Amino acid sequence: MKTQEQLLNHRMLVIVYTFFTIAVSSGTIRLITKNTTMLVLDIVLFFIGIGVSIWLLWSLIGEIVKISKITKELK
Repeated sequence: MKTQEQLLNHRMLVIVYTFFTIAVSSGTIRLITKNTTMLVLDIVLFFIGIGVSIWLLWSLIGEIVKISKITKELK
């Protein structure tokens, strides 16, 4: 029963990570396309957006790997 709850938790985290990854990366893309002159703050926000996007993608991949391990245990 505990593995079913873990599986549900990891699936919910995948949904949350996917949502935030899309939000942060689209915000970063809009930041690039809206400005022709990049201010220092825009450059800092751009690199923060890229860093957060990479971290979220890495977390998303980790959760998917955890889900696959749990489903192998259930079989």
